[in-house]
Amino acid sequence: MHRLTKAQARKLAVRAQLLDGPRPTDLVEVVRRLTLLQIDPTAAIAPSADLVLWSRLGESYRPDDLKCALEEERSLFELDALIRPIEDLGLYLAGADERPPYARTREWLRANDGFRRDIVKRLRKSGPLSSRELPDTAAVPWASTGWSNNRNVTVMLEILMNRGEVAIAARVGRERLWDVPERVYPAVEIPTVEEAERRKDERRLASLGRLLADREHVANLAGARADLVERAVGDDAPLGDDDGARAGGLDLGEVVGGEEDRAILADLLDVLDDLGLLVRVEIAGRLVQDEDGRVVDQRLA
Repeated sequence: MHRLTKAQARKLAVRAQLLDGPRPTDLVEVVRRLTLLQIDPTAAIAPSADLVLWSRLGESYRPDDLKCALEEERSLFELDALIRPIEDLGLYLAGADERPPYARTREWLRANDGFRRDIVKRLRKSGPLSSRELPDTAAVPWASTGWSNNRNVTVMLEILMNRGEVAIAARVGRERLWDVPERVYPAVEIPTVEEAERRKDERRLASLGRLLADREHVANLAGARADLVERAVGDDAPLGDDDGARAGGLDLGEVVGGEEDRAILADLLDVLDDLGLLVRVEIAGRLVQDEDGRVVDQRLA
């Protein structure tokens, strides 16, 4: 089990949330690292998504940049009141045909199959459209004690969005414009549900401060020979967020041989420690450096 001091945990979380310096400069990369932006219509100062991006990007950020990334460049997408990088789309469409998960909602969807087909047909012909522009042909109204009672079009759109049958194409103010997904989403590979859940969990952990083993970054930092780091991390190790995170650290196995390799590894540990990176390093199953950065195996002391 990895144990961190409170100071280390705070440092790791602040860095992972991009609140340390220097500031990032790319909006999409910020969303990619955070994994999501929440859409909240409450705007005491500014909408939540704008506040999060401004706090990372600084004065260079403009709300129109986010709108452009969502509606023109399509480098981000909106799903279920959250904004995510477009490369994560397949992860959130995996298993979509099994939704909704609740029996009552599934029964309502079955009872209103004609209503569902009416909405999709209208959007395919005339989209993008707002919910107010779509006819309510529900055979069975949606019953609720909350705000959604009898708001049949909105409820159906939300269900179809999560099933991947419709998509949010744009917003006019706070109002969403809906369309068929083939006019909004790019073609993406959709993994199995199990693989999607694994990769989503890895992305979430990384955004909260779990470190990734990036062989190229480590090699450059330490000035180590690339072949040593390649052997240390392995061909199948992920390279940062794009390929998913891996729990743990550098699994060195039996690769460290002579004195030269040991010296490079010692230099690598020093650099990681100087940067405050918490990496668990083992050689042949023996702990070399713990989470506090201390070399605990005297072979490298």
